[in-house]
Amino acid sequence: DPSDASDRSRMTRDMCIDASFQMFDAILRSDMAGRNPATYIYMFGILQKCFPPSRSRGNIAYGLFVKAREEQVVNEAIMEAWKKVMTAEDGAEFSDYVKDTEERLAERQDGALPWRWTKHNRWRMYRKRDLGY
Repeated sequence: DPSDASDRSRMTRDMCIDASFQMFDAILRSDMAGRNPATYIYMFGILQKCFPPSRSRGNIAYGLFVKAREEQVVNEAIMEAWKKVMTAEDGAEFSDYVKDTEERLAERQDGALPWRWTKHNRWRMYRKRDLGY
C-alpha cells in the first residue's frame, strides 16, 4: 500500500521503485534488448502499486504511455493497465487526456488501435522458442 507509513515498508517500496526504473533505463539504453508490451504493463503495475495517486504518478504514466506509442508496442493490455493507473486524483489534465484518447479511439470505424501505435507488437513479442527474452 503506497500510504503505509512504516519505515520498513517505505524502504521496500523505494527499493522496488529504484530497481524497476533502473531496469527500464538499462533496457532503454541497451542495443541488445528492446521493450515490448509486457515491459510497459509491468511499469504501469509498479506505478499503481507503489505510487499514491498524485500529479507525479500521472506524469510518469503519461510519459510511459507516450513512450509505448513512440515505440509502437501499444496493445489492449497496455491500454487497460494505463487506464487503471490514470485516475482523476492524478490531475484533471491526465483524466481528460484518457477520456479524449478513448473518445478518439471509439470514433474509429474499425474499432482497433491505430497501426502507428501497434506496429511492433508482433515483432517484439516474447516467444518460448527464442533463446532470450
